[in-house]
Amino acid sequence: MSLSLIVAVSQNGVIGRDGRLPWHLPEDLRNFKRLTMGHHIIMGRATFESLGKCLPGRTNVVVTRSNDFAQMGATVARSFSAALELAAGDDEMFVIGGARIFEAARPLVDRIYLTRVLIDLEGDTFLDLDLWGLSDTSRWSLSDSSEIQHSSTTKIPFKFQTWKRVYATIRGESAAADQLPDSFKELKVES
Repeated sequence: MSLSLIVAVSQNGVIGRDGRLPWHLPEDLRNFKRLTMGHHIIMGRATFESLGKCLPGRTNVVVTRSNDFAQMGATVARSFSAALELAAGDDEMFVIGGARIFEAARPLVDRIYLTRVLIDLEGDTFLDLDLWGLSDTSRWSLSDSSEIQHSSTTKIPFKFQTWKRVYATIRGESAAADQLPDSFKELKVES
């Protein structure tokens, strides 16, 4: 079982504006569908409401503290950890937003499917990729990156990247490199 984050981020860290994506990239939507189809997708209530409905072909898990929230076809979890328990049988579960759910997932994510939107945009929801440490090769490895493409409809430049967390093997057990005990911090971790 692995936990993956899937997100599109502009150069200046924007992931949303007024509860919606601030761009239209049909290629990104097709990629999202291809990757998440048949899997659990975990999201916050606001992200679910921005979609307007359950995404077909996936188990939609909505994290909300509201006791009043109910939506036909959606599974409700009262916490992020409860959402993970609900999706535990899936070989790969996807965190799809929003910003608070991404932050809750940060220490647990094994893989990031990142669409880099190669322009600056105005927005009100951000994801600071520097906090994720993608430039730290002891924590993350870029396993795939597409060439720069341009949207077929808006001509916005973008590229797809897949990042995998680097794990260390210590005494036969796998551990995330950034969550090693202090006594192991000075060890060089190989990917």
